[in-house]
Amino acid sequence: MLAIVALEVPLGINVVDRIRSDANAQALSQAQSTAAAANDSIEPPQLANLDELVKTNAATSKGRVMIFSAEGLTLADSSGPGRSGADYSTRPEVKAAISGDVVQIERHSSTVDRDMLATAVPVVHFGKTVGAVRITQGTAVITDSVNRAVVGLIAIGLLVLLLGSGAGWIIANQLSRPMRRLEKTAERVYLGDLNARAAIEGPREQRALAVALNNMLDRLIGMFNSQREFVADASHQLRTPLQSLRIQMDEIAYANKSPEVESEVAKANAAITRINSTIDQLLFLSRLRDRKVVATRVDLPQYAEAVVARWLPNAAAEGIDITVKGAPPWGRRYGMCSQEDLDRVIDALVENSVAYSNGKGPIEIGAVAGGIEITDRGPGLEVGEEERVFDRFARGSAGRDRPEGTGLGLAIAKEIMEIWNGSVELTNRTDGITGARALVLVSGGVRDDEDHDLRDDGELGDNVS
Repeated sequence: MLAIVALEVPLGINVVDRIRSDANAQALSQAQSTAAAANDSIEPPQLANLDELVKTNAATSKGRVMIFSAEGLTLADSSGPGRSGADYSTRPEVKAAISGDVVQIERHSSTVDRDMLATAVPVVHFGKTVGAVRITQGTAVITDSVNRAVVGLIAIGLLVLLLGSGAGWIIANQLSRPMRRLEKTAERVYLGDLNARAAIEGPREQRALAVALNNMLDRLIGMFNSQREFVADASHQLRTPLQSLRIQMDEIAYANKSPEVESEVAKANAAITRINSTIDQLLFLSRLRDRKVVATRVDLPQYAEAVVARWLPNAAAEGIDITVKGAPPWGRRYGMCSQEDLDRVIDALVENSVAYSNGKGPIEIGAVAGGIEITDRGPGLEVGEEERVFDRFARGSAGRDRPEGTGLGLAIAKEIMEIWNGSVELTNRTDGITGARALVLVSGGVRDDEDHDLRDDGELGDNVS
């Protein structure tokens, strides 16, 4: 842009000067040719010839042509013969011309109220000045020519700018395309697709970056595979001795019927059950993003009713009422998710509510805008625990004295919902009642009266994120 301005400004000044110079030279040439043609017709005055001469040259010059005697009296005027005899000797350009000088000036004419270019030359016959010729032209013609030239230069500049911008965009796009592809590869990796690989292309620095990224991904996949294999091997190796330990505990209980032994055996079996549950959940976490899962359209209000029906016996065993919240005002809503995954998430949250309600109820489950809400009347959360409870093996302040649980349920729930582009959050109730509120938002929730193109089902492959 600056280069175009730097080029256009001096070029424009030069063009304007050239147009004005050409106009002045043309007017002077016409005045001199008229003077040369009139030198034989002034002394004695041949008015008919002079009238014809000024009319012809006025048409050519597109101005007013006048011929004067040596005294400055009008002999012929292209504006009409009635002006003959008028005295113009006091006009500066006429006075200078009959004195033998060539004059060209721009001045404002009060008669026609516009700026004029006046060109006056002497008429010389055998070396003697016998009269003068004056041609007056409106400068509007010159100004129009200047304006057209300036507009043309601006148009050319804009065209050059447009073409240059287009060419620059094309070149920049060609140069940045490999970088954008590398950026998209990095985004896929960020979203969990470790099978993505960057194309080795572009400048040397970018090729080196792509190679480094691919090498890093290869190492990460190797580490994750080793981790999965370790978890699988560890779970297999642990299950066998744990099963043997359970059998031994049962044999001890069978051999010794004392209440004390039976109580200790029951505690040991409960611990073995928790260890097995922890192993199962760790194994599930290690394989969470490698599953093939099917997305279905979930009717959220109906799903909330099904959850209540499923958990009613467990809640009743703890002396807790579990109910369905009233239908929301907007009617039915749907979400796209694997129902098996949604069951695991909701069950983990309801299990927490049942465990921490301490017999207080009710627990309410209902559909909200795009998700499921669960509220209880337990102790709730301490300030700052809202995010920490989703960490692996983390426990809230209310659960630190409880031996049950693996500390993985909420961590798994959060990761599952992230895979489905949803979310899960756990906060204190805001309606003035002590207790916790869990909110699970499901991706793709829509009103049942909206026209949306929802698939009946869909499958997500190796990378479900």
